[in-house]
Amino acid sequence: MNSNEFNPIRTARRVEESYREYIATTIHFADADLQSQLEGILHKQGYLAKGPFLEAAPPYRKDKTVAKLVEEGKLCGSMLNLGGSDPDKFDPNRPLYVHQVRAISKAAEGRNYAVVTGTGSGKTECFLLPILNDILTEFEADGPSAGIRAMILYPMNALANDQLKRLRTLLEGADITFGRYTGDTEETEGKALMKWKEENPGQTKLPNEIISREAIRKN
Repeated sequence: MNSNEFNPIRTARRVEESYREYIATTIHFADADLQSQLEGILHKQGYLAKGPFLEAAPPYRKDKTVAKLVEEGKLCGSMLNLGGSDPDKFDPNRPLYVHQVRAISKAAEGRNYAVVTGTGSGKTECFLLPILNDILTEFEADGPSAGIRAMILYPMNALANDQLKRLRTLLEGADITFGRYTGDTEETEGKALMKWKEENPGQTKLPNEIISREAIRKN
């Protein structure tokens, strides 16, 4: 085996050994007998860790591209400009998975749907692309206007923050405004801008990202 290849069994054993050493060092008895008993317990097979368990996940089946769905009329033409037309940020010619295309098709038909699929299978695209398509379709017909079109709810701020990064990538140069409204969102624009710069050093805020509570309520 190539020494540079990842060995999951060896890695799992190394992690377990490091954890064992950490516990034995942190919980240290002055009494040698007690310390010996602790180390004996920690070395019991399967006491600290079981496995490793490896799971082979079959690849998800690919289907049509966003460009093809635009051609078929299920998505509007403005969807091709997401990411500022930068294929590294959003590639309309990348094939979507079957479940993503089915979700987009149901949304285009005005139907409700629930997506139940594995980790890393692109669940975000199943709801985010239809949302953006609805807004951009409206803007194509009537032009941009203020008002809330969609709310995406998450159980944890960490997930909301991750979604915010995705929106920044997709909506660069777009007319769609977006923002995060959580316990971390500052009330005034001045404080919000200071916090934004602290959280995103070296970056430039997009003009369509709304960052304060007062600005979100105003719009």
